[in-house]
Amino acid sequence: MFLLIFLSLVFLYSKISRRKAEIIAPTIFFFIMTVLYFSGLMFSSFIYGNVFIILLSIGALIYFIYDVFKEKKNWKEIWEKFKSFIILYGIMAILLIGFISIVWDDFSHWLLTVKNMVLFNELSNNSKSTIIFKTYPPATAIIQYFYNFVGGIGFRSFNLEYNSQLITNYFVMILLLSMINMTPLSKKSKIILYPVLFLILAIFNQEIYVSLFVDVILSIMGAYLIILYEYMKKQKINKKFEFIDMVLATLFLSLVKSTGTAIIVFCLIYIIIDLILTKKYKFNLKIIITILISLLIAKKSWGYYLSKTKVDIMWETGKITLGNVLKIFDGKGQQYQYETINNFFKAILKQRIGIFSYTVFFIIMIGLLIYLYIRKNDNERLKLLIYNILIIIIYPISLLLMYIFIFSPTEAINLASFSRYLSTIVIFLILLNGLILIKDKMILRHEKITIKVITICIIILVFTNRTMKMFTIKKLKQIKKAKRYRNEIRKIPKEISINPNNKVYFISDMSKDGGYYHWIFKYEATPLKTQPFYYNDDENLFETLKNYDYLYLKDFDENFSKKYSTMFKNGLESNNFYRIEKENNEIKLIKVESRGK
Repeated sequence: MFLLIFLSLVFLYSKISRRKAEIIAPTIFFFIMTVLYFSGLMFSSFIYGNVFIILLSIGALIYFIYDVFKEKKNWKEIWEKFKSFIILYGIMAILLIGFISIVWDDFSHWLLTVKNMVLFNELSNNSKSTIIFKTYPPATAIIQYFYNFVGGIGFRSFNLEYNSQLITNYFVMILLLSMINMTPLSKKSKIILYPVLFLILAIFNQEIYVSLFVDVILSIMGAYLIILYEYMKKQKINKKFEFIDMVLATLFLSLVKSTGTAIIVFCLIYIIIDLILTKKYKFNLKIIITILISLLIAKKSWGYYLSKTKVDIMWETGKITLGNVLKIFDGKGQQYQYETINNFFKAILKQRIGIFSYTVFFIIMIGLLIYLYIRKNDNERLKLLIYNILIIIIYPISLLLMYIFIFSPTEAINLASFSRYLSTIVIFLILLNGLILIKDKMILRHEKITIKVITICIIILVFTNRTMKMFTIKKLKQIKKAKRYRNEIRKIPKEISINPNNKVYFISDMSKDGGYYHWIFKYEATPLKTQPFYYNDDENLFETLKNYDYLYLKDFDENFSKKYSTMFKNGLESNNFYRIEKENNEIKLIKVESRGK
C-alpha cells in the first residue's frame, strides 16, 4: 500500500515540477512527514493527515492512469520510470526477511515511539504515551508510523519492527538515489557508484540498516542539502519547486534530532563560503533565508508542542557558556570534566570510526583535498578544502563541550556513543566530497577493474562488517538470538493486558542483562504503563508498589527473597506476574495464573 501511495505522489510531483522522479523522490517523504507533523500538532491526531495524503495519492493515481492512456504509454515506459524505486524496495524487503530488533535504543526510544504513535494515532507526547525521552523530535518516527498505518489497512496484524526498519532503510536508499542523480555523472557511473555509497554507510556506522538510530540519516540529509544546493545553482528552470524541496528537507532535518540543527548550521557555513568565493549574492541569500525560515518554523513548532504537553527540557545547553569554558581552563572545573577531556583526546587519536581513527580520517581527507587543489587551483576545490578543515575541527570541539557540560558524569567519562556521534560527520564529509569531486573518467577509465574491486570489497564486508554479516552469513543466528531474548520475557496475561490503564512494576536483579530486559519489557508491555527506569533499587518497594496494579518479577537474588518473600501469597517465583492487593496499608502479591496475551 505504501509503495503505491509513494509512487503515485512521486509521479504527480515529477510531472508538475518537470524533473526526474529519482531526483524529487525524497521530497515525498518530507511532504508526508510535514503533513502528519502539523496534523498532530494542530489537531492532536494523525487521522486528518492520513486522510489527506491518501486522498491526494488516489487523485494522483487517477491522473497517472489518465496520463498513461492519453500519452499511449506502454508497460516498458512505465517500468523505466519506476523501476529504481521498485527494485530498491524489493532488495531491502528481501534482505530484512525475519528481522527482529535487538538494539537497546530501539526499545528505550526509537521503536517505542513508533509503537505509541501507531497505538494512539498522534504525536507521542500524549497523556497515554509510554515513552521517556519526550524532547526528541519525531521526523523519522512519523515516516515509520505512516508506513505501519497504511500497511495495517485491511490486515489484522503486522510486524512493527520489520516495517519500521524496512521503511527507514528504503528512505536512506532513496536519499542516496536522489543525490547520485543530481550529479552530472553518466548512467553507467551512477549504477557503479550507488552500491559504493550503500557500503560506505555500513563501513563507518555498523548500526545502519539494522537499527532505527538516526545518526546516519543526519549525515545523509546534511550531504543531501548541500548537493541539492549545488544542483539548484546549475538549473535554469523550475527553481520554485527546488525551493520547496529545500524548505521541506530543512524542516525534516530539523525534526530528526536536535543535532540536526548543527548539521543545518554546517550547511549554511558551506553556502556562505561559496557566496564569498563566487559572489552570487542574490541566489545564495535566497537559499540562506529559505533555510533559516524553515529551521525557525521547525524549532518554534516543536517548542510549542513541548510547552503544550508540559515536557521538561532534558539537556540544558545553557550550561555551555564562555564563563564555564574559562573555568575549565582556569582549573576550576569538576574532576570528572578533566577526566572526560583526557579520555576524549585519547579516543580522537586511537578509537576507530569504522576502519580508522578520527585523527587518521582528518589527515587523509585534508591531505587528499590539498593534493587535489594543488593539481587544479579552482574555487570548487578551495571551497571544499576550507569547509572540511572548519567542520573537522568544529564538530569534535562541539561534541567535547556536550560531554563536559550536558552529559551525566558517568556518560561523559565513558564517552557515551562516541564512535556513533563522530561517524555522523565522517559519513557526511565522505558523501559530500565524493559526490562533488568524482567524475566519470575516475569511474570508467578502468571500468572492469573498478567493478572487480567493488565486488571484492562486498565479499570482504560480508565476512567482516557487522551490518553486512547480519544481512547474510549471520542472519539466521541473529534471528535466533533475538527470539531468545524475547522469549526471556513472559507474555503478558490477558487479565493485565485487557485494561490499557493498568500499571506494571518491573523487578530484576539485572545479573544477566544489565537492564536490557527492562527495556524489552517496556516495549512489549506498551500501552500498559511501567516505571520509567529500573535501577535494581528496592529500598522503598512497599511505598512504590502502592502506585501500581501488577508486578512482573523477572528474576531475583537471595537478598530480595529474604526481604520480601512474605509479600508473595503464592510463593516467590521468577518470570511471573503478580496482582498487587492493597489492604490496611499492607501489600499482598497474588500470582496471576493465566498465560498469553
